Amino acid sequence: MSATASVASSPKPHFDFLDGVRGLAALYVVFHHALINLPATAHPSLVERGLKKLGASGHYAVDVFIVLSGYCLMLPLLREGAALSIGTFLKRRAWRILPAYYLATLVSLLLIGTVLGTPSGTHWDVCLPVTRLDLLYHLVLFHDWSATAAPKINHVLWSVGVEWKIYFLFPVLVMLRNRIGALKTALLASAVGYAAWLLCWRLELLNPGPSGSSFYYLGLFAMGMLAAEIGERRGAHEPSRRRLELALLAIATLSLAVFTLGSRAEHVLWQGRSLFVGAWAALLLVTLRTQSLPRAMARLFSDRRLVSVGRIGYSVYLVHAPVLELVYLYLVRPVGDSPYRTPLMVALSMAATLLVAPLFYMFAERPFHLRSRRLQNSVPAPQIAS
Repeated sequence: MSATASVASSPKPHFDFLDGVRGLAALYVVFHHALINLPATAHPSLVERGLKKLGASGHYAVDVFIVLSGYCLMLPLLREGAALSIGTFLKRRAWRILPAYYLATLVSLLLIGTVLGTPSGTHWDVCLPVTRLDLLYHLVLFHDWSATAAPKINHVLWSVGVEWKIYFLFPVLVMLRNRIGALKTALLASAVGYAAWLLCWRLELLNPGPSGSSFYYLGLFAMGMLAAEIGERRGAHEPSRRRLELALLAIATLSLAVFTLGSRAEHVLWQGRSLFVGAWAALLLVTLRTQSLPRAMARLFSDRRLVSVGRIGYSVYLVHAPVLELVYLYLVRPVGDSPYRTPLMVALSMAATLLVAPLFYMFAERPFHLRSRRLQNSVPAPQIAS
């Protein structure tokens, strides 16, 4: 089986803004988890309340990662106009994603077996205890389908299971895009994904919670594919369309802010919010690709520091949860209920993660990333992790 893209060949520039967006999302995830890994106090300071409000939407960053993944995997098809070899594509994705995932799982298990295996009253406690069944679910990447297994070992790994399964549907999305177009494919994928999630939610099957099976991510992934196609077709041209795209992004940003701040619903509503976040992220990527954003804003996403974080963003995501627990136990908890404990937790968590993640990237992620690139494929892998 093969699916062939019908877009003419084009040069293959490296878009720094993709790494910049990924880097910003990765840092926000660390910020979010640093705050929720800090046990609540009876009388939180104004600073603590403000920071926790600012960092309350960490789930949105995963939505952005999924849109980015669809965008990055669609780019080679659009640039090369070549056939997608499904077997080789999946081999490349496996080398790119799985070794680092399994090594992060192993490191987390070793830490649980030594210094992080006792409940401490933090968010890390959801990772404990680990049973053989939990481990089996993680090994076969179906842990996101189990409410008990999903948070175990390392509570951020659920999304790797979700994205891994989407890869098997990527060829189907490409085939649909070739037949009915990218826009209709995104709409159809969103409808099917949300219908599947709603069915699971009503029947209480396959862990449909916010950090669970997340079938609706299929639609967000297809939105990323659509954003890549729009961006590649238009490039940095058509000023009138750029103004329209910027206006749509502004409206989407305002709507998302109002919807998020004005809603008190929890759990189920997160899935509904993800649809808005996905559309917003796709619009953002289009405006960055078509140079529709004001230069000052666009430069933020191409900042070399953010780009550097984005290039190791997968490692940042994989290792930060146990790092935050170590920071809390050995550096923050000893200060007690100091009014400075929250900013201290955030600052030390960021610093420690950005010290550990490059080492993990160098020894656990990069060798397999390079191997995935060396595999012969009619569709070269994207230049950045997805």
